[in-house]
Amino acid sequence: MVMIPDDKVLIYNPFEIYIEVANRGNSPAKVDSGNLTFFISHKDNPEFMQKPIPDNGIQDVLRGEILNPGCECSYKTTCSPISAQSDLKTALEWQHGLVTVYLLGYFLYQDGGGNRYKTAFCRRLDRTKRQFTIVDHPDYEYAD
Repeated sequence: MVMIPDDKVLIYNPFEIYIEVANRGNSPAKVDSGNLTFFISHKDNPEFMQKPIPDNGIQDVLRGEILNPGCECSYKTTCSPISAQSDLKTALEWQHGLVTVYLLGYFLYQDGGGNRYKTAFCRRLDRTKRQFTIVDHPDYEYAD
């Protein structure tokens, strides 16, 4: 789903994230809206799960895109680095493996019959595997 830069890139440079979205249904799906939000938080106890998520993500991801059954489409965005100059505590926690990157998002879409659905997802960066893994939480990971 997401291409992962190495740890040093996250600390020092802006980096690109590529996301693939697939239509696994039996009819075309039109994306009405989507949102992606990246968080840097503690690995075992992410802060966003204790408080409401601010609406500070990337809005209107793939808006108006039509995906035929079995098709995929990609989205690319650029993220800011973890800056030791602006956030020394987070940069140090990153280097010691205490925090990681989370990706939360959702897509509102309609199928070929005009029925509307929402799919939400939450992924945590597994730095050893260099990939995002599912965070099994009913408030952040579900499909209508």
